[in-house]
Amino acid sequence: MAVARQPRAHPHPRLGGRGQHRGERRMIRPRWEWALEDAAGAAVPSVPSPVFTAQYDAEQWLGEHWRELAAAGAASARLLHDGTQAAPSVALPAV
Repeated sequence: MAVARQPRAHPHPRLGGRGQHRGERRMIRPRWEWALEDAAGAAVPSVPSPVFTAQYDAEQWLGEHWRELAAAGAASARLLHDGTQAAPSVALPAV
């Protein structure tokens, strides 16, 4: 005679105890973004950086937009990976 197995109780039934909905897979994606600063080292809030999932995409974006960023007052850009500086600052020469 087979014994019926009882489903395991999870701490939170809706989340299945794993921090996600049943059947849903979550992936932590890296966040790459640029911190843009003026000549004095202050943040340039008028020019927000998009958030990228790959370093290559972030670097390509800076290469395509550095003239616009410099014209908006950015003198340097720091590449951040999940909030931590990942590379030396890049100077953005005045246009």
